[in-house]
Amino acid sequence: MPPDYEEAARIDGANQFKLLVHVIVPLLRGPIAIVAAFAFIDYWNAFLWPLIIITDPAKAPLQLGLSMFSGERGTDWGPLMAACSVAVAFSLIIVILMQRQLSRGMNIGGFGGR
Repeated sequence: MPPDYEEAARIDGANQFKLLVHVIVPLLRGPIAIVAAFAFIDYWNAFLWPLIIITDPAKAPLQLGLSMFSGERGTDWGPLMAACSVAVAFSLIIVILMQRQLSRGMNIGGFGGR
């Protein structure tokens, strides 16, 4: 974010809270959306940490449950693909709903706000 915006708000008499709420957050809404979407998708797709920590299969997250479709008798492909579709759907919905903010955040981050 260019420091000129902060200077202009200070000259207009904005305190630290007004500067944050009315200047910084609206300008950085796109990059914040990028970080939030990537963090959600990263935690949603976590596999190794739940595999290490969770001992009760009833409390396993969806991604850990996907590995339970493969066993000693082979893989049950139909239910596995249905569960994979559900696992991907939430990430896809987040990206579709936040598409405008994500594209704005990519443009600001990739080109320096130009």
